[in-house]
Amino acid sequence: MLRASCARGVSLVELMIVLAVLGVAAGALSRIATRQQRNYRALATRSLALGQLREGSDVLASELAGLSPGAGDIYEDEMRDASIGFRAVLGSYLLCGPPPVGSSEIDVIRLSPTVSGGGPGGESAAARPAAGDSLWVHDAGVDIGGSEDGWSAHLITSAATARGSCPPASHGGGVELTRLTIIPAPRRSIAPYAPARLFRRARYTLYRSSDAGWYLGFSDCRPLVRRPVCAPMQPVSGPYLAYSPARATRPGGLTLDYLDRDGTPTGDRLAVAAIEVTLRAAVPTADGRPDTAVFGRVIALRNAPR
Repeated sequence: MLRASCARGVSLVELMIVLAVLGVAAGALSRIATRQQRNYRALATRSLALGQLREGSDVLASELAGLSPGAGDIYEDEMRDASIGFRAVLGSYLLCGPPPVGSSEIDVIRLSPTVSGGGPGGESAAARPAAGDSLWVHDAGVDIGGSEDGWSAHLITSAATARGSCPPASHGGGVELTRLTIIPAPRRSIAPYAPARLFRRARYTLYRSSDAGWYLGFSDCRPLVRRPVCAPMQPVSGPYLAYSPARATRPGGLTLDYLDRDGTPTGDRLAVAAIEVTLRAAVPTADGRPDTAVFGRVIALRNAPR
C-alpha cells in the first residue's frame, strides 16, 4: 500500500520574521563595528598627540638641560611664558697653538660633537662654526668674580676649514682644522692649546604656522650674516593648542614656568634652576567631543646656580 508523503514548506510570514531578525542583528553588529572604529580612531589620535607632546618635551629637555643661567645663558628679554631665547652650546674646541700676536685669526679643532642648538637638522652644517657665532676662550688673565681664571668672549666674523698640524690633537700629521677670524683679537694671556666653547643664539617658541596650526618652532640668530638677524621659525613638533597667556582660563599649547633652586617661580634669569614645561594638544573623544592631551616635565638645569 502506497503512503503519500507531504513536505511542509516555509510560509511567507515565517520568512519575513527570519529576515526581520537578521536585519536587527546586522544593524546591531554595524553599530558595534562603527562604535569600535570610532574608539580605535580616537585612541590612535590620542596616541599620536601624546607622541607629539613627548617629542616636543624631549627636544626642549635636550636643549635646555645644559644651560648655565648664572653665566647669562638665558637672555633677559626672551624668558617668556611660551618661548625662550638662550645661548646654545654647539661644541667644545681646542686652540691649535698660541694665538698669533697682532692677528685676529686662530686655528681650532673640535673636541666634542654638537651638544645642543643644532635645531631640527641635528648634527649638520648648522652646528659648525659660522660668522655671527660667539667663541668663548679660556683665558687665565680674565678676572671673573675675583678669580683670575675665566673666559674671554669673541664674535666670529668668518670661518673656514683648513688642514694642518694641531698638537696635541695631532702628532705631526695633518688634520682638518677650523680657521676663525674673531673680534676682539685674542689676548696674550690666552695659553697655547686653550679650550674654547662655541655658542649660537637660539630660540624655541610656540608659533602659528602658515597652515593655521600651532607648533613648537626653532630659530637661530646670527648677526653679521642675516637681515633680520633671526631665521624664520621652523616647526619641530605639533600641532598643539593655540597660544594663551600663562594665567588665562584656558591654558595654551606651551607653558614655561621658571623655578629657582627652592622650586619657587622666579623672574630672575640668573636664578633659574629648573624649567617646568607643559605641552597640550587637542584630541577628540570616541563620541566626537573635544578633549585635551597634556604632557609635562620639570627640566633640572645641570649648571644651575647653587
